[in-house]
Amino acid sequence: MARQAWRLYRQNIGGLFLTVLPFFVLAAVVFYVVVINVEIEAGNVLLLVLSRDMLHIVVASFAVGAGMVLVADRLAGNPGRAGASVRETLGSGGTILPLAVLGAIPYCLTFFILGPFLRELFVGPPIVITAVVIERRRFGDALARARELLAENWSRTLLYLITFAAGAGLLDFVIQQLALRAVTGASTDVLGYVLAIAVSVIVPSLVMPYVACAWLIAYFDLRARAEDFDAAALPSLRPTTPQ
Repeated sequence: MARQAWRLYRQNIGGLFLTVLPFFVLAAVVFYVVVINVEIEAGNVLLLVLSRDMLHIVVASFAVGAGMVLVADRLAGNPGRAGASVRETLGSGGTILPLAVLGAIPYCLTFFILGPFLRELFVGPPIVITAVVIERRRFGDALARARELLAENWSRTLLYLITFAAGAGLLDFVIQQLALRAVTGASTDVLGYVLAIAVSVIVPSLVMPYVACAWLIAYFDLRARAEDFDAAALPSLRPTTPQ
């Protein structure tokens, strides 16, 4: 499934990057405005990290949702444009926001055990967010749909999601650390902040589209195992009205 996700990512990277970029620009601005204007004491660093990660999970849930809309539309033979995908995803904000918070809370509760490397596992959450943006389902229906799809294949899917999230988390960490060297070597504080914001926007804008493709492939795999779903069903992938 990871190979199929990589193929989708490569085929749609331009549109995906433009789709998720506005979300991470907003997240970076919000986070660094807080960092600049709030006095950070040593004891508050952990709280700051958790706050940053919770903000990431919420924002990334919208970004991943928009990315899946774009790819699904293109697979269904529709134009699949970044602006339309963002608008449609924001239109489902009343459902996506509580789901994103639902993902952020267990992340905080397990942070001291799992650390930050499985953060992407809580984005969405996976499968549920796919039911929202692909099948246009509401909160309760999306949860029920996820349980239905996972009923016979939850262990296989969970192993895939954990493995992929760990890989994406490690990749994000390595890129961030390499970029931090440039930031800490900046000649002025202003330049350092500019570089830090640029890194915090560009890195997730490149990594999270791959996560969107991976979540979408996992959804396709579950549907293929639970239903009569194959490539011939792609043109009718997304219903025209909410369910």
